[in-house]
Amino acid sequence: MKKEGLKTSFDQIKPDEVTKKRMLSNILNYSDRKKENSMALFFSKKAIPALALTVVIATGFITYSVLSGRFNYNTPPGYIGTDSAEHGREDAVAPLLNQFQIDNKHYIVLSDDLRADFGLPATVNEADIGDKITVITKGPDKSLIGSEVYSYIPAGGEAIVAVKTGDEYKLFRFFTFESYNNNQDEDAIEYLKLYGIYKPDDIARIQFIGHSEESKLQGRMDILGEIADRDEINKFYDFYSALRNSSEKYFDKLFNYSSTGQGSKEVETDPFAGMMDMGNAGAGSDSVEPSRGAAGDALANPVTVRIYNQNGIYFDSMYYKNIGFISRYEVSQDFADFMGKYLNR
Repeated sequence: MKKEGLKTSFDQIKPDEVTKKRMLSNILNYSDRKKENSMALFFSKKAIPALALTVVIATGFITYSVLSGRFNYNTPPGYIGTDSAEHGREDAVAPLLNQFQIDNKHYIVLSDDLRADFGLPATVNEADIGDKITVITKGPDKSLIGSEVYSYIPAGGEAIVAVKTGDEYKLFRFFTFESYNNNQDEDAIEYLKLYGIYKPDDIARIQFIGHSEESKLQGRMDILGEIADRDEINKFYDFYSALRNSSEKYFDKLFNYSSTGQGSKEVETDPFAGMMDMGNAGAGSDSVEPSRGAAGDALANPVTVRIYNQNGIYFDSMYYKNIGFISRYEVSQDFADFMGKYLNR
């Protein structure tokens, strides 16, 4: 990737001028030191789909990474650059609220829409509070430090937890693993366990969701297929639970991808404008198709794999058929053929 190509990418993203200069300076300096990892630098800040990013920004719950094209590598963890007349500077920072970290897991507050989608009660009842998990000691929201975290029985796992704030409880949901923010990921089994899925019987159903233009315009889910048969769920679980972190192969596939599928060390179109890693998006994450181009084609036409536990709580992983990956997990041909039965009906 030439320096001129990098600059073109930033022009397309269109951040503010101050931030753009800082982005360019940081990435070019890094590229000079370690050229072969220039692509990884872009992804090290956990790019997410534009629509999901809009939702996150709108609700104020943004992961510690720098997102949305307003990059600021000098910003301290837990903050993101904002235009703020109140602070009298273009790159002022605002604190991120309602976020915390437990070990290697990041949590954000559960939105009302997602709560309703999960079929959870509008209010948190004392009877639904389970065992104490921990006390919050880390996170950008200092008001949560020292708060107690409890399991939430209706969730059926620790993907949704209850935080005691004063005399009340507030629900938070799992957002991402720390390893994902650092260009790696946890094995698939760790996601399953978070949602209380330790065996095939813990899965209620699996949906494969497309993202056609028609479904977007009509505001509906494009369900390509669904697995409800117990024998088929057993097969899916055997495939999915065996997936291992393949982040290095994943990024290598993206960096070397060509539209012919043969791979190319020289990507003709600017990969920074074309790649959007939707990854293990977590619960209820919306997704949009990436922009086109050689690298964009690698992630084009993704399929959401939505796994429900027996309590109706689900999480999404993105299946990129063009490169043979679910999130950052390399998919075997047998697994691809198994899913193909549901995608090609």
